[in-house]
Amino acid sequence: MLKNNGLKIVIFLGIGLLLFLASCVDTSVNPIPSSFDFKSQVNIVNLAEGVSQAAVSLKSKDGSTDNFGPVAFGAESPAGSFKEVSAGTKTIIFNHNNTTEKFQFSAETDKKMRVFVYGPAGERDIYRHVERYIFQTKDAENNEHLYPKDSAQVAFFNGSSDAVVAGLEAVGGGVDTLLSFAKDTKMGMAAPYSQLKAGSYTFYVISAASDTLTSFSAKLESKKRYTAVVYDVIANIKTKVFTDD
Repeated sequence: MLKNNGLKIVIFLGIGLLLFLASCVDTSVNPIPSSFDFKSQVNIVNLAEGVSQAAVSLKSKDGSTDNFGPVAFGAESPAGSFKEVSAGTKTIIFNHNNTTEKFQFSAETDKKMRVFVYGPAGERDIYRHVERYIFQTKDAENNEHLYPKDSAQVAFFNGSSDAVVAGLEAVGGGVDTLLSFAKDTKMGMAAPYSQLKAGSYTFYVISAASDTLTSFSAKLESKKRYTAVVYDVIANIKTKVFTDD
C-alpha cells in the first residue's frame, strides 16, 4: 500500500513539474515560425562571345520566373545589384539573336553568387562564383577573415575562348614586389580570392607564352572584395573588375 501511495506521489510531482516548466516558456518572445523562407542572392554576367545583349531570366522548378532584364556583353544584371530569389535548382533562360539557350545551376540557401555565361556558340557554358553567405557582411561580428583591415581581395575568372592565362600580375598599391596569382587558367577556369594591400594597382594578364595579353587598372578599397575577368577572343580581349562587396 505504501509503495502504491509513493508511486502516486511521484507521478503527481512529475506532472506538476512539467506544467511549471511549460508555464516558463515565453512564446511571445520566440515564436516558432510556421514556415521558412529559403533565399539566395544571384547576379548574372553576360560574357558570351558574339552576344551583344541577352534577355535573361531564371526559371524555378515550380514554374515561377525571375526576370533579370537585358544584359549587355561584359555587363552584369540587374544594374550591378544582386537579385534575391528563392533557393533551389534554377534554369537560366538566355535569349539573344532569335536564339534561346538554357543553363542549369543550384542556388543554395543563404548563398550570394555571381553566374557568368561565357564562351562561343556551340561551346557556351556557365561558371558559378559563390562569394559568401548572405549574412557574412563586412560589419557583422567574426568576419575579419573575409574583410581584413587595410586589405582587399581579388578573385579571377577567364571567360575568353582562346586565351590561356598563365598568371595575373599586380604592380602598385605601395607594394615593392610584383604579386602574381591566377596561374594557368583556361576558358571557364577561375582563381580564388587573393589578398592585396588596399591601393591602386595595374594588373597585367600574362599569356602562356609569357606575353602580356592586356592590362588594366583598378583601385582596391580596404575591406572590399572584387572579381576580375578577361573575356572575348585574344584579338579583341577585354577586361572587367566587378565589385563583390
